[in-house]
Amino acid sequence: MLKASSILGLMLLAACSNNSQEGYVKHQTNYSVEENKMLRANRYLNKKDMLVVEGYIERHGLKMSLSDFGFYYRCVESGGSKKVKSGSVVLYSYKVRLIDGTPLDSSGVELAQLVVDKSDGIAGLHEGLKYFHEGDSAQFIFTPHSAYGLVGDGEKIPSRATLVYDVRIKSVQ
Repeated sequence: MLKASSILGLMLLAACSNNSQEGYVKHQTNYSVEENKMLRANRYLNKKDMLVVEGYIERHGLKMSLSDFGFYYRCVESGGSKKVKSGSVVLYSYKVRLIDGTPLDSSGVELAQLVVDKSDGIAGLHEGLKYFHEGDSAQFIFTPHSAYGLVGDGEKIPSRATLVYDVRIKSVQ
């Protein structure tokens, strides 16, 4: 029995050390072709969305900055105390509308709360808040890439929506 288990152990060791792919099924897929098509389509849509945003900014005479994340932002009013950073608990009021001006949502008299980089919510807003301080008012323009993507939120936000967010940061903890 000891001899049989030793032989079996050596065979397993030899099989594991064999670098050949013998015995494995290699799946052939066309993912690279499909991925290239998807990447091209994504780049095209992103470029198209950015042109719409840049036209909006120009028509409204806004001075906005482009973030590394790919959204536009500006400070409307400076408050200047505590800076928002990852992990900050931020209480804020907001209004959201489509880039064509259609109102979508607002915090109303209630304040919204967000734990930066940890709560639910659109990635662009988490990133955007980090540019600001307690007491600041800011405006963001998020293309679908940095907001709700191709499908929207299934309720108020339609598919492929470019959003204008007006935010006032009330508290940073």
